[in-house]
Amino acid sequence: MNDGPELPGEFVSDELRNDCARFLDELKRLVELRRELTPDSAAWAPGPTDPQPLPNSRSAQVEQ
Repeated sequence: MNDGPELPGEFVSDELRNDCARFLDELKRLVELRRELTPDSAAWAPGPTDPQPLPNSRSAQVEQ
């Protein structure tokens, strides 16, 4: 038995729900793509486990 007030059924709009679903689908595709790529493939991009020095504006100015 529930003595408290009933909560409304929907808390988010259909547009927000669709945006979230689209984001999750894109994220799943990105994860699958990263699983397929290896460091030996031409399309490999360094990730957090492959630290590379990031250029900063000072080092770019010194080299000019």
